Amino acid sequence: MSTTTRTPPPTTSPLLNLPPELRNAIYDHLASSPQPIDLQSGGDPSRLSTHCAPLAGVCHQLRQEFSAAYHATTLAHAHTITIHNTDLAAKPFLRTLSRLPAPADTNPHRAISLHLHLTNALRPTDITAFVAHLAAAAITPPSSSSAGAQISYGLSFDPKAFDLYSFRIVFARLAKRYRFHRCDAEQRVWEQVYWAFAEAAERVDGVRVRQYALGQWRGSGGGICFV
Repeated sequence: MSTTTRTPPPTTSPLLNLPPELRNAIYDHLASSPQPIDLQSGGDPSRLSTHCAPLAGVCHQLRQEFSAAYHATTLAHAHTITIHNTDLAAKPFLRTLSRLPAPADTNPHRAISLHLHLTNALRPTDITAFVAHLAAAAITPPSSSSAGAQISYGLSFDPKAFDLYSFRIVFARLAKRYRFHRCDAEQRVWEQVYWAFAEAAERVDGVRVRQYALGQWRGSGGGICFV
């Protein structure tokens, strides 16, 4: 005589027995805990992963309810949002920036950091286009108030693969052009990119930022390079 094992019905979380208003208050409280957020340029902030919230893994209904509050609330309360960008792709960055919700009233000093990763595929026209797009956005910002936020810049590259010597020359030549032939808005964006590159390069080859600013540094053969 065979016996069959009956699968017990799925259990319901006691949280679902609470009134919707109380559940929403709990979701908002959990989602509003300040935390750093990392996003990719071009990505939709509304699809921010909820894997870090254990509540989202209890059951499907809780995940749906919590996710609706989590996306906007977490971004609004995040003290720092870092947007990662490869080779100064301006439009994906601005698209992500414009989709960020406004900071919460209790978080007026939200910081937005742009981390640039450079590869040898970067072209001088990519740099100038990036500067022009961000300068225009600063003058006529998109509807999101995040676009007008103060943005800090960080920069990195693979020191084993990146042609640092050639790109030092590219950046030094562009520096002269921006010094004399660009509007103030473009100069402000350019200086952020310029110093982020110079500081990242100094960590790799030891060339001091002041030497780079003057357009001179020691070449691989020991001589002084001027651009």
